[in-house]
Amino acid sequence: MPFKPNSWIGIRHAIWAGVVSGAANARAFWSEDGWAFYDGDRPSAVEYMEVYAVAELPAARFTEGVDFSGFKPLTSTSSPAVWGAAAGNESMVLGWFRDAASEPPDWTIQTSLPGRR
Repeated sequence: MPFKPNSWIGIRHAIWAGVVSGAANARAFWSEDGWAFYDGDRPSAVEYMEVYAVAELPAARFTEGVDFSGFKPLTSTSSPAVWGAAAGNESMVLGWFRDAASEPPDWTIQTSLPGRR
């Protein structure tokens, strides 16, 4: 497959961002969007779906049973080194934050936040 080695990280970022964005289409990335690959032969949509067929299962399991009624974007504060978002209602907040330097095509990930060990 001509996918970049760390493309799965970008896909996971998109899925978890979708959980807190309110967007129903966060998982709909195809070859034209270029998230999984940046050069070489581009995989077909079918190849893409086969490789990432269960990528959203962790997010689906995490949110199983969550009542999203009344959820709205919430203001959150982070740092220039961390990006993310939160959404919630009167009884629950769901947040997702990531290393701001984790960008395509390498999608590197720090294992600890800056200033924390």
